[in-house]
Amino acid sequence: MTTLHLALPLLLLILAIPRTHAADPKSPALSRDAFSALFLTEADRLDAATWDAAVDFEWDTALAGQTGLAYPYLLCNSDPSISGYRRVLALQESANTTNFRTGYNSDEITCAIASVLPSDAVGMEGDFFQIQPWLPAMKLAHTSWQTIDDEIEAANSGNATYYLPSVDVIMCPQNTEPENDTDAGEWTEDLTESLLEKIGGNISENFYITSAAYLESGLAEEEVAEVSSRLKQILDTYQFTAECNDVFSTRVTYQFAQATSASRDLSTVLVEFNTTGITDQDTGCMVTLVLGFAVLPTVCSIEPRAQTNIRNVEAQWITQSYKEDERPFFDTGLRGEGQVVAISDTGIDQNNCYFWDSTTQASLLFNPDARKVAQYIPYVNDDDYIYGHGTHVAGTVAGKRAVKGDIESNGAADGLAPHARIAFLDIGGPLGGMRIPSFDRVMSTGRPHAKIHTASWGSDFNSYTLETRAFDQYMFDEDDFLLLVAAGNTGDNNRLNTVGTPATGKNMLSVGSHNNGGNSAPKNSPGVDYVSGFSSRGPTKDGRMKPDLLAPGNYVLSAGARPGEVGECDPEDGSLPRLGLKKEGLNYMAGTSMSSPAAAGVAALVRQYFTDGYYPSGTMTESDKMENPSGALIKAVLMNGAQQVRGVDNTFIGITSSKLYDENQGYGRVSLADSLFLPGSTNVQLKVFDREVVMDGNKKTYTLNIVKSEECNYQNLSVTLVWMDPASLPFCQSCLLNDLDLSLARGGDEFHPNGRRNADRLNNAERVIVGASDGDEFTISVKAHNLIGPKQKYALVATGCFKGTEEIRREPTGSSSNGGSTANGDVPLTPGDSSPTPSEGRGYPSPEQ
Repeated sequence: MTTLHLALPLLLLILAIPRTHAADPKSPALSRDAFSALFLTEADRLDAATWDAAVDFEWDTALAGQTGLAYPYLLCNSDPSISGYRRVLALQESANTTNFRTGYNSDEITCAIASVLPSDAVGMEGDFFQIQPWLPAMKLAHTSWQTIDDEIEAANSGNATYYLPSVDVIMCPQNTEPENDTDAGEWTEDLTESLLEKIGGNISENFYITSAAYLESGLAEEEVAEVSSRLKQILDTYQFTAECNDVFSTRVTYQFAQATSASRDLSTVLVEFNTTGITDQDTGCMVTLVLGFAVLPTVCSIEPRAQTNIRNVEAQWITQSYKEDERPFFDTGLRGEGQVVAISDTGIDQNNCYFWDSTTQASLLFNPDARKVAQYIPYVNDDDYIYGHGTHVAGTVAGKRAVKGDIESNGAADGLAPHARIAFLDIGGPLGGMRIPSFDRVMSTGRPHAKIHTASWGSDFNSYTLETRAFDQYMFDEDDFLLLVAAGNTGDNNRLNTVGTPATGKNMLSVGSHNNGGNSAPKNSPGVDYVSGFSSRGPTKDGRMKPDLLAPGNYVLSAGARPGEVGECDPEDGSLPRLGLKKEGLNYMAGTSMSSPAAAGVAALVRQYFTDGYYPSGTMTESDKMENPSGALIKAVLMNGAQQVRGVDNTFIGITSSKLYDENQGYGRVSLADSLFLPGSTNVQLKVFDREVVMDGNKKTYTLNIVKSEECNYQNLSVTLVWMDPASLPFCQSCLLNDLDLSLARGGDEFHPNGRRNADRLNNAERVIVGASDGDEFTISVKAHNLIGPKQKYALVATGCFKGTEEIRREPTGSSSNGGSTANGDVPLTPGDSSPTPSEGRGYPSPEQ
């Protein structure tokens, strides 16, 4: 069995070893304030004196522990003369391990969490090194103590009805993870046994703020002392309680997700609790279990999952042409053929006419010949509730009416990609409650056929979580995949920082809502060009831009679930439900839950544009078919063509202003007419570079000539750079790891992205829009400013007037920068508009490549 598996039962040996005074480490630890600037965890509650004492305590614990057992350390290098990648290499060499996961990278400092033998860690020495023991309090998300406190209060008041339903646990970097499903099964069995055994150990003495060392230290600062008292009370009650063995064996289950490789990802365990008929003792044992995880040297992060909440014909023309009833992409044959979109939601009523297949019923096995639903995974159940959320979402993506389940016809609620197929993961109960499985199970839905996944659910937590990093890592590893996530519905009255997980990730598209139009326009609506008041706002906790873009979400007509009926469809008299209501097989809903699937349907059309050979000519050409465009390319096309909206339609405080790249609209509303080239139908010509690679410290340049003609007279040049950044560590205060810089130069002027007058250090999507005249020559530069690995892949998209694709050419890598004055990179999108005011954008660098 693996070292990881064998290490877990060693906790009792660690507990039994007497403490000795640790040798002085060769490199200093981080101060409390320095650590808090990097990560937001429960350790942030510690005052400076308690922090220093806890660090010494953890050094003693590790050095007195079992020989050969690695402990987690945060290894930092602040050498100003080298890049993040070189800093990481120096740390790896000194630590004598490759069990690394880089979690923070800036121009000033690079930090990684690593599993290191204490004897090696204490001897690490470098002029710019800081070596920090990874304290148990650092492993807990910064809401964990409050969550645990709430559970104790609820148990004490007799309200034990819904406690700690699930906890995500990230294992520390290891070289010896389970290598196959059999090993993983044995690992989880042994983990259960070790946890059953561990309850006889003294957990409180290995958690500094509940230990005798803390209680005797005289450091009892009021807030810390209060938390200490409450945690110690529950540990003293339950850590020696043999009855907890029964709780663990009957109420606790695990889902193990194996790391793809020791250097590129971290293994995770989803711990789920059966809360049916729960008692106060059950709650106490479960809380003790969470704290027990925190003292294990093989565990690096623990996060109780926040409560997950569930978050069209008009949308077709709005996203395609912005001209009522004009759908040029449908007219040219782009309706989603050959594309599969994965959806995780409350269920689909497969007997609704927008999904009904009279010849077959979808199952676990993927069926490429299905009319509509090619796969259905009944994780919770196999249907939707009456007029349920999932049926509406799925209809918005790809619903297509077939009155008798076979012959298709145009329906009032056809989806945005009506000829695409659906792979569905059912995660909803009978009343719309959500139960989310392990994240790898979510992402595997429909794979490898599904290249796009839309999730109209999430929490209100605004930070970078275990859930967020799992999705980011998947998209970094699987570069043909794109996840779209609803931003949330808590933004009314301009409430900032309300975009919630997992929409806080770096690599997915976070989709906000703008008003719908035509018959679906809200009453007294100021128009389509306004953010819906409910749409959640950015930025994220670490300052990144969210939402990324907008799609119609207020209101959207789609399929309506009526379980128990077969063939429910559009009313036979041709009448539609009133706005916000439902009728027969149709249903109006509003929310970013509608925006995300609308954008996902558009993403399916963008992907089909490349796979069916429409690029670069704008007409289907067999020899131009692109076999497998990257998720970064699809994301870049959507963001590059997104258009500015005028303001925010707040429910109670009226219209307020908004500009590009702000916390309301991000890059603006989705617009295929400004994203893809169709001769005679759309506004722009297009050039893309997919899966380009830039090396650490180097730069790639591209030269572009503007050629205006009768075929193209678009006034701007728009260029967008997107890269999939490696996943950061949870709770990061600055989450970008690989920092690329996009800039445009014309003559002596240089233009920077995202409305800034300088480089963006926070985001992994960058766009420059600049006015362009006939004959202008632009140089596009992509520079690897600061990486944590040797290279980074990216997608680059440009729209404007190029005459032919030969008008853009790639130049050899260089290192010189363009001189001249610096100008704001974005100019008016329509004549007469004023130039957007530069806004503070943010973004960060990336780990292992």
